[in-house]
Amino acid sequence: GTVASSLAKAGLSDDVYSKEDIAASLLATVSYAIGTHVSIICNSQNVETCVFVSGFLDTDGIIADNLKRSVNLFSPKVTLVIPDYYHYAGAIGAALYAQNMGK
Repeated sequence: GTVASSLAKAGLSDDVYSKEDIAASLLATVSYAIGTHVSIICNSQNVETCVFVSGFLDTDGIIADNLKRSVNLFSPKVTLVIPDYYHYAGAIGAALYAQNMGK
């Protein structure tokens, strides 16, 4: 709610904000929304560990921090894991899928 209301205030303001500030706000909004949905799913399925793999992640940056904060806010028992080589998961899955297609 805080991030969304800040974006609304910025949209209604006559002040000019930098592109970097707007991008950071949008990134925060999206990552908090993803974390909130993940916490709801983990709670509904009694999941205690969630592993994130995707190309949009970072291991120690704003996205990872926001995901961890939002998941821990709603599901303090859930451990969020972002592996060091998270960005290879999709490529490995695609390679395994392609390898098995010929069988």
